[in-house]
Amino acid sequence: MRYLPPLNALRAFEAAARHLSFKAAAEELHVTPTAISHQIRLLEDICGCELFRRQPRPISLTAEGQILLPVLKDGFDNFAAAIERLKNTADRPLVISVTTAYAAYWLMPRLRRWREISDIELEVRASETPVDLHAGEVDIAVRYAKSPPTGVKVVKIADDVFTPMGRPDVIGDRLNNPEDIVNFTLTDFRSKMPGHFGYVTWEKWLGEAIGDPQKAEALLSKAKFLKFSEASHAMDAALAGEGLALASNLLVGHLLDNGTLIAPFDITLPGMNDYALYLASNPRPELIEQFVGWLQREHEADTT
Repeated sequence: MRYLPPLNALRAFEAAARHLSFKAAAEELHVTPTAISHQIRLLEDICGCELFRRQPRPISLTAEGQILLPVLKDGFDNFAAAIERLKNTADRPLVISVTTAYAAYWLMPRLRRWREISDIELEVRASETPVDLHAGEVDIAVRYAKSPPTGVKVVKIADDVFTPMGRPDVIGDRLNNPEDIVNFTLTDFRSKMPGHFGYVTWEKWLGEAIGDPQKAEALLSKAKFLKFSEASHAMDAALAGEGLALASNLLVGHLLDNGTLIAPFDITLPGMNDYALYLASNPRPELIEQFVGWLQREHEADTT
């Protein structure tokens, strides 16, 4: 007869081991950290060994815990995939997680073209917070990063560069060399995402443009800034005529093409990359591959 520990204990261990945090596991499973700790102690008693090193902080897996985690993780992924197959997945929208800026400035202007070639219904969820694909609520995440995460299927869809942009009527004939940007109000966005803060800044762009980072910093210390918590709001301000934005060619290339914005300089600052992320165990691989392939073709068209 097959004997298995209680499911709650297994779920508590898998979530805590995946996050390496009892608190994060508790938030995911909607219980208290104390409940997570109790369930893991129960599982350790059943297994006859410790699964976590609790000291020193942060917690880490013991050798026994490292053996158990991949088995449970694969098992829960398979359970989730099987349940999804039992649902009427053909009628459920393909759920896409993107950043707010990507949704507003890249995806929305192109959704009509998607509808022209596909009957697949999309549900777009815009947020700056990375999603957990293993939770099963999202099919594809499009994320901006220096390098892709591990543990999921990854498809690189685009590179990115940044350059100053603004409305033609705002710029006029006042922007003849890079140092002139200090005569404009500069919209500024500083991401709070890990690894993103300070990656692309006006100081870096001007330092690269004039070849003197210290001079660039001194010049910009006298400039006026409008600071925002989201990239899309910084772009909205530039489109409203409030000043210049250090903007992504990837996101607003169509606004340069139609003349809504102009970029007076060929000097660009490298950004990160956009990646499409999904689980190999997702029950609808054909739909995912169709959408990801469309993303790639659309981005390739932007650069030709």
